[in-house]
Amino acid sequence: MGFEFLRHIMRTRVLVHCIDPLDYEHEDLEKSFTEINDELRQFSTVLADKPQIVVFTKMDLVKDRAPIDAFIAAHPSTTVCCVSVHDVDSLKRLAKMISEFVCREKERADSHPLDTEEKVYGVKEQDRGRIPSFQIVALEPNRYEILGDRVVLTKRLINLSTDEGMDRLLQYLDRIGINSRLEEMGVEEGAIILLDGFEFEYLP
Repeated sequence: MGFEFLRHIMRTRVLVHCIDPLDYEHEDLEKSFTEINDELRQFSTVLADKPQIVVFTKMDLVKDRAPIDAFIAAHPSTTVCCVSVHDVDSLKRLAKMISEFVCREKERADSHPLDTEEKVYGVKEQDRGRIPSFQIVALEPNRYEILGDRVVLTKRLINLSTDEGMDRLLQYLDRIGINSRLEEMGVEEGAIILLDGFEFEYLP
């Protein structure tokens, strides 16, 4: 999906996963759904754990609902909505569902403020404006790890359970020169970068 896109959707409260059922049979549908969610989890467990609504589109063109029914049966805890642009009521149901999810997540976030002992640190606060030393080592083809005590410490001090925290971490890595160093090393687009257990995809 790309690092920039995944980074962007970290700001959302709810994920809406749209599926065109005309493109899939049941097995392909399961494989695609699993692969996408695995990619979300590899990028961030915070992202993967966000509430998700699966939306089957173009229902007016579906002749065989068996793959959809099989998917619903296989994922009883997943919220599913079937819609068509020609069915206004279905679109209204989806809009209401999304609104309810967003409101619920907002209420949950408001009722669980950051712990007073937790703090989101920025690069200036943690490193006093200095660029920390770090190394980038190749673990295997297209997989690299960032090493450096100060970088790892800063990552651990950031509250990654919040969208703001995730954004601060990514800004921090860019600010201290991680992206520039990767570019100098000739790291290819799509390579996996590892920092203290956190993985993300490199996009130059």
